[in-house]
Amino acid sequence: MAFRVEFRNLCRICLTEDIDLVDILTFGESTEKWIEEINTYYNVQIRFNEVKSTKLCLICLGKIKTWRKDKIKAIKSQVVIDFLDTKVYRIFFYILCLYKLIKNEVGTTS
Repeated sequence: MAFRVEFRNLCRICLTEDIDLVDILTFGESTEKWIEEINTYYNVQIRFNEVKSTKLCLICLGKIKTWRKDKIKAIKSQVVIDFLDTKVYRIFFYILCLYKLIKNEVGTTS
């Protein structure tokens, strides 16, 4: 009994032989960005002109798309958090200065 696997038609991430495989190298201008994000997200390096599969299934691609959205949301949230932190710090500092000023005023009039 022979067992034959066409390794170039496997998802590079999960090894599925799904019929909905997408070759990353066919993405045109965005290919480099996809390769970089696959490396960042999955720690898998895909290179041009290699014998290994350069295909991903739609599920593995979808995880990167979701990660992209989550990453953008986190960046936007951090901007808001930083803004609020700055405003809260300024308000706290202002109140502290007022408190010290009032305390000094009360202390000098007594």
